[in-house]
Amino acid sequence: MAWVGGSWDMADATGAVGAVLFVRGRGQWSMSARAPQALCSELSQCGKEQRNTQSELWASLMLLLSKPEGLRGTFLEIWEDSAAALYNALAGSAADDQSGGLVAAIWLIAAALRLSIWIGCVPSPSNCADPFSRPNEAPKQRGAAQLSREFKLVQADPVLPASARTAPATWAAAVQAARAPGQFKERAAQARLAAQLGVAAVGSSAVQALLERVSFAAQNAEVALGWVELRRKGIVGAATAHHADLTRVLCEAFRQQCPGQRCATIVLAAGGAPALPKGAARSKAALRAGDVTAAFWEVSGAATPSARGEAALAKCGSPVW
Repeated sequence: MAWVGGSWDMADATGAVGAVLFVRGRGQWSMSARAPQALCSELSQCGKEQRNTQSELWASLMLLLSKPEGLRGTFLEIWEDSAAALYNALAGSAADDQSGGLVAAIWLIAAALRLSIWIGCVPSPSNCADPFSRPNEAPKQRGAAQLSREFKLVQADPVLPASARTAPATWAAAVQAARAPGQFKERAAQARLAAQLGVAAVGSSAVQALLERVSFAAQNAEVALGWVELRRKGIVGAATAHHADLTRVLCEAFRQQCPGQRCATIVLAAGGAPALPKGAARSKAALRAGDVTAAFWEVSGAATPSARGEAALAKCGSPVW
């Protein structure tokens, strides 16, 4: 049994989602997340200020993406407090294109997990997921903490979709990969699929799996992605084109880990921490997978206005400025 909730702040065009899940014999969890900036921006571009229905649908999708193995093959009863989101989900479609994309993703993932789903409506005061969907409201957060203590909820890592417009072919490839993982042994194919789905949709474990499969041919066992500053001027690192999809995934991971911060260069290293790139002060963040470390840097040469358009991360479609 699960409860889901979503919220949308029209003043600054941001959203958040929450969920509470009980699975008999498997455990009980809570989930809470602010929607990534890219996802909020996408919804705001439709010209409508209120996107609460879409936030509610996000919450249901987050629930399925975050605990797929805990839900696989079960009968799932979902309670939510938005009549509009309920009707969209039950109809399997929506007049709003973005709602339609989210509804399609919900039912596609449900089919992939062999779920039987029943959805009902509950008043907001009776929705135990509502406090988890309002991370900016102190009274709601106190309520969420109390529910977590009373029901011994385990906080699960929330997984959000990368977009409301993920192409059907991409979702089909993801389902195929889940059913026949042997077909996706090639690292490049894994990276391509992850880039299309977005790291928010596949989770940190996918990023770690991709990093573990990077090969290092250089003597210093490092690979530089993005801006490389030389004595005269900066250039696009040669490895960036070769690892374009992996670079997109890592950029998305950086956005989620360090919202609002800038990154021009990503250095991958095997067997130790990456060396300080020329023009960089310190690493802003790092991801580790086994023996491989990915460090994110802001390089001074890439920060000049004339250089931004030529920076490799911008050229590969993943600017982090």
